[in-house]
Amino acid sequence: MQKALPIKPLSSFGRIERSVQRLRTLFLVILVSIVILPPSFFFFRAARHQQEITVLLAGQLALKMTNHMSDPSAHKTFLPPMLQQEMTHGRLLFVQGLGKDGKVVFTLGKPIRQFLRLIGRSELDPPLPPIYSISIQRDAWQLYKEGIRIFGIHCIVASILALIMYQLPLKALNQAIREARATQAQIFHTDKLATVGRVYAGLTHEINNPLSIVLTRVRLLIEDVQEGPPPSKLLEDLETIERHANRIGAIVKGFLSFVRDAPLEMAKTDLNTALRDALSFVGKSFGTEGVQVKLELAESLPALLASQTHLEQLFVNLIGNAKDAMPDGGMLSIKTACAEGNLITEIQDTGTGIAPEFRSEIFQPLFTTKDVGRGTGLGLTVSYGIVKAHGGNIVVESEPGRGSIFRVTLPFEGAGA
Repeated sequence: MQKALPIKPLSSFGRIERSVQRLRTLFLVILVSIVILPPSFFFFRAARHQQEITVLLAGQLALKMTNHMSDPSAHKTFLPPMLQQEMTHGRLLFVQGLGKDGKVVFTLGKPIRQFLRLIGRSELDPPLPPIYSISIQRDAWQLYKEGIRIFGIHCIVASILALIMYQLPLKALNQAIREARATQAQIFHTDKLATVGRVYAGLTHEINNPLSIVLTRVRLLIEDVQEGPPPSKLLEDLETIERHANRIGAIVKGFLSFVRDAPLEMAKTDLNTALRDALSFVGKSFGTEGVQVKLELAESLPALLASQTHLEQLFVNLIGNAKDAMPDGGMLSIKTACAEGNLITEIQDTGTGIAPEFRSEIFQPLFTTKDVGRGTGLGLTVSYGIVKAHGGNIVVESEPGRGSIFRVTLPFEGAGA
């Protein structure tokens, strides 16, 4: 067998969804950038400027003190009024005079804990013992208010852009995605109906056998009752009728369950059961067509979180294709295994194989190599969609004249999703 080929995306549905998701992400990044980056740039640049002003004010205040307080006796009379005036004019929260060793000599005002602390310090030249330097703190509230104003403006701009983007391209793209999903669901159901057509003859045979037995027994019972007293084997005949009538009911119930257009409802599902049900649905005529089935199903597999109806449809498609690839009969091998948090299903046939030029196209919509009337070209497309909807992967190995292997990998419940 040649190296396994990963299946590429089959239609534009997935590409549209990924493109829209990328567009949404890009649009969100642009909006966040508009809201955060310019106000942040303004705030930190303004904060740096205000810090420089604070240091400059501290130097100016130190210069005033040295120019007007050369007389130490003026400390008590001139210093408080002058500092109070500077605090009001420069929006200072506090002023501290520091001694030679850095100890606080005096404090006017009260320091405030703010996110951004505008602190400035300057040495007195010459010093005025016991004051050698001063430290000031300016109120940053005006800077905060300006930052909030700029942030609000950019929020409004971003909101307007978001509204415009939603009303124009994103709204149209979302509508296109909804229509694409509806079309995809219709393709799934169309493939089911095509599968029903292919297995109709086998189902007719399965129903006709027990139905013929039921009708024959009923006819004999009617004749026996008309001729005389009820026969001694009446109970046995009625039990036979009941058994075969139940068999017909089970066949019809399974048929309707498969045909109905069921949504993708995830529940704990046994992989082996889904495989056996799919095989019983399409494998009725395998014996008469020379197809032998070999099952190698691993025991005690973990439960899948999956839609059983859709898994059955997946396996019906793959088993049906394997049978069609063996027109003169052959061996169909079905294996299951558990490895590295995944359940693996291999469906192998000994049929005609797939030509190299077709391997990259077999999962494309409407592509088929079958004769007219023997396939819609949707089965493998639908199979790929079901696998991806369950978070799994599908690969194919094939060589002309030596058959094919379709390997489906599905993550099981609790495998670290």
